[in-house]
Amino acid sequence: MYVHSIVWWVFQLPFRRILTCITALLLVVVVAVVVVATPVATIQAIVKASRWAVASMPRSLPTAATTWLPTAIGLGSIPLIIHPIDNGVDYLMENTFRKMTHINQDQSSGDSK
Repeated sequence: MYVHSIVWWVFQLPFRRILTCITALLLVVVVAVVVVATPVATIQAIVKASRWAVASMPRSLPTAATTWLPTAIGLGSIPLIIHPIDNGVDYLMENTFRKMTHINQDQSSGDSK
């Protein structure tokens, strides 16, 4: 029943409002993927790999170093992973969501030339 009322509401809207709703949905998807999911997974993998590398070193490090070194490596990797993740997600969005909704880059970003 609830889905039916949402579908009915969407079809009652003028086309411009529907385009605005689609653009808002695009924004939510991009923010969820770019800002949250992808960087978190990447940094977590870097920290996990560096924690394994620190633990498998032949000489043992002090406890503080084994605790903080993987975290520092993960935080230090942030400037290096920003652009590849941004480019990858932009490519993904261009070839999936924007093709489905027929929204091009100029419409979705709000740039006026």
